[in-house]
Amino acid sequence: MRHGNLFAYSRVERNSPSLRLCDPLDKRCEQAEESQKSTHNSTLFRQLNRIVLIAFLIFAYLAVLEYAYRDIVAPPFGYLGYIYSLPDKQWIALGIAQLTVLSLFMPRKISRGSDTIVWIIYVVVVVPISLVPYFESQLAPVKVFGFSTFAAINLLFIARFSSTRILRKFVPIASKSSLAFWSILLIFTIATYGYSFAIFGFRFEIMSMFEVASTRLEYRDEVAPTVPLLGYLVSNQGNVINPLLICIGAAHRRWYLAAFGTLGQLLLYSVTGYKTALLSIIVCILVSVILSKRKSI
Repeated sequence: MRHGNLFAYSRVERNSPSLRLCDPLDKRCEQAEESQKSTHNSTLFRQLNRIVLIAFLIFAYLAVLEYAYRDIVAPPFGYLGYIYSLPDKQWIALGIAQLTVLSLFMPRKISRGSDTIVWIIYVVVVVPISLVPYFESQLAPVKVFGFSTFAAINLLFIARFSSTRILRKFVPIASKSSLAFWSILLIFTIATYGYSFAIFGFRFEIMSMFEVASTRLEYRDEVAPTVPLLGYLVSNQGNVINPLLICIGAAHRRWYLAAFGTLGQLLLYSVTGYKTALLSIIVCILVSVILSKRKSI
């Protein structure tokens, strides 16, 4: 038996291909080192490709956001302060670099529902609020970058704890079959729509998304300040309860729940004029399709 077999190699762990001791005269050792270097270079190359791809996608997304803000949002809503100004390229580059670095800490594989939510927050919330404010001349770029940094830190916190079960020790998890769970949803829903009908009467009118400015301004400037409780009820019903009903109903083929949540969003849209009430229906259906293969939500 060769002594090299006793002392040249140590056991290689499954997750670590490195060699602890090596006999320089052994060709197998040289091949192992070359394989290790090749694997390392390949991993580094994939990381660089991922960074370049993400930076390119963010830049393309930025172009879409700039077009939408400059040509669609700013012209009709300039009276509300939405005024476009040419952004500073240096700050834009810094914002793209910040978002690219943030993406490296995001889940690489969608293995659970929380991973999907984290990426949705990144694409729909963090990227726009980090880049779009640079198009407004009223905001200093330093303040915009500081706010985007704050948003990035919060998303890192969410991404970190969404992949662990540590919060289950502090946050109670209610089963979707729990009587108390559905009783709370039912009571809150009755209170929301009952209070809304008492103030506005029964209003069900599906207006065009381009013709709801007057309804939205009336609710925001006249109703919400004078009836703060209604604003609290409507906000939670439209942002939490109705989307939850749509997701559960679509994912588990309980279409009466999805229909009830959709009807609720349409009623809120008729009263408030908030476009998010309509858009959330589409988003919830897409999320439910992703989660439909899971046993539970």
